[in-house]
Amino acid sequence: MSVKPRVPPDSAHVVVYSVDWCPYCRNALSLLGSKGVDVLKVDVDGDPKTRAWLTQATGQSTVPQVFIAGQSYGGFTDIASMERRGELDPLLVAPKS
Repeated sequence: MSVKPRVPPDSAHVVVYSVDWCPYCRNALSLLGSKGVDVLKVDVDGDPKTRAWLTQATGQSTVPQVFIAGQSYGGFTDIASMERRGELDPLLVAPKS
């Protein structure tokens, strides 16, 4: 499944680096989708250059890796924990200019 890169003006740009066969990736995409935000899904299966960049950028070699407005927030368990604490929704609203 590929998610088209569309970002509505009232939500933050969300990018999820993932692989199709990963249940945590599917859970992260489902959680973010339930929030009504558009997500750019980047499939990194068989893409060693992007995987190497992710490891360098995040310090993690696992997927998913969730970026909101250019900031890394970790994987599914990280954003699920943020959701339980009420910290995810404020990040998904684009800042007003």
